[in-house]
Amino acid sequence: MKRFGTFKSPFHPIFASFSLSLTWLLYGCGESASLHSHDDDDHNHSQHVEVDDHGHDHVEVISITQFTEKSELFMEHGQLVQGRSEQLIIHLTRIPEFAPVTEGTLEIRLVHPSGETYTVSADAPVRDGIYLPTITPTFFGEVSMELHLRGSQLEDVHVLDFVEVFPSVDKLPHDHPEDSENPNEIAFLKEQQWKIDYETVVATRRPIQNAVSSIAHLRLPINGQALVPAPVGGIVSFKNSETNMELGSGVRKGQVLLTIEPDASWTGGLSKLVEEYQLAKAELSRVESLKESNAVSDKRVLEAQIKYQTLRTAVDKTGWQSDLDDFSNLHTKTNSPLDGILTEVYVKPGERVEAGDPLALITNTSQLILEAHVVLARLSPDSPVTDASFKPAGRENIYKLSSHGGQLLTQTPLIKDGSGVALLRFMFDNSTLGLYPGTKGTANLLSGDSEEMQLTVPMTSIHEEEGIPIVYVQTAGETIEKRYPKLGVNDGYYVQVFSGIFPGERIVTKGAPFIRIASLSTSEMGHGHAH
Repeated sequence: MKRFGTFKSPFHPIFASFSLSLTWLLYGCGESASLHSHDDDDHNHSQHVEVDDHGHDHVEVISITQFTEKSELFMEHGQLVQGRSEQLIIHLTRIPEFAPVTEGTLEIRLVHPSGETYTVSADAPVRDGIYLPTITPTFFGEVSMELHLRGSQLEDVHVLDFVEVFPSVDKLPHDHPEDSENPNEIAFLKEQQWKIDYETVVATRRPIQNAVSSIAHLRLPINGQALVPAPVGGIVSFKNSETNMELGSGVRKGQVLLTIEPDASWTGGLSKLVEEYQLAKAELSRVESLKESNAVSDKRVLEAQIKYQTLRTAVDKTGWQSDLDDFSNLHTKTNSPLDGILTEVYVKPGERVEAGDPLALITNTSQLILEAHVVLARLSPDSPVTDASFKPAGRENIYKLSSHGGQLLTQTPLIKDGSGVALLRFMFDNSTLGLYPGTKGTANLLSGDSEEMQLTVPMTSIHEEEGIPIVYVQTAGETIEKRYPKLGVNDGYYVQVFSGIFPGERIVTKGAPFIRIASLSTSEMGHGHAH
């Protein structure tokens, strides 16, 4: 469970109008602006204006952000006073979807060290993601606040320790240190996060390998396709097919694709084959009887057995589907040799084929080969390649092959004569990835020691501003900070961080274009936060 903590910020009326203008900029006019959680109505419920010794109005807003494995809590409220009502503005976000909680009962408990408990409940959010319960503490002191969410969508608990409840308004602190302005701080509201493809991850330490970039493409292994030949000559029929004989249809190993019915020449040839088979069967029975009385040698029995088995196999290969004495329903079944997809059909119903003619092509993409082309000089013999990550062109996804059963097929790089380019090949499991043969992209060839733990962030979190790498760090529920990290090696998926980011901070991996728009509005306002 991660809690960003509690911090206080002075409220100023200008920020209500700024929040509205920022929502307008990102999402246009209309309902989006009216649904802003920090409009005047919400703030009026949660803020109490006090007068200090100099006669100046001020308001203290307590802001809390906390993560569990299931949800994110972002809550704002005024300072809590015994016997005084205070509305809590509570935002609840589902993880990993980063979408608003839309149903469920929220119970808020204040627990005093003495064991005394004060409880209120909200039956449902007032709108998606937002609960607005009012609490009136019945005791004062440093207490715990528990938020219990129960619903079919999500069940979770947030526990906040060291929550201060003051005995009276007179006891509220009067020293209010001004927040130092941070030009890299960006207001990005929950309603904005919920409406886009948004995601954050925790900066953590993990092993990371050196990487060499290369161009790559995917192809089928040799056994990834199978040509289905006609076992015998005859007339093609689809009437007994166990699949839809259309391109793209899925097939299973052993499934009947089509049948071949005999023409006159096949019937004659088969009749002769069956005759020889029946004679061999009778002969085997005869010599086995003679063997019992030692009238024939073992060699003679063995010869009869071999001839019988050879003819039996020949009959089986024809796909004989009727009694050996009845040719009226004669046909041969053609089965799929593997699971896969029907990618070619070379015949039509009623067409005549000869034995060996191609009937169909089955493709199985459950395994693929990645071929990476890399400049030979970039490979070090002292640090051989052991793994690779692949990023298809036009996609944000990056796939580390070892996470999908990937194995290096070429222990020694294949050298293209005179080109200075080496070829490395990996085979990996594609059954859950759904990648396609022929896909092009970039591959990072990984090598070196990966045991040392380094602070890393995903490559998808790295952006550029005037050629300088930047990341966006969510420092609070609705606050994003632009950072300029010093980076090290990357493995195509993670990049090493030397400075600018701390372990445990939440790094934005999706939604950066919208944050950039928000940052432009923030800079125009001359302040980085909407509260």
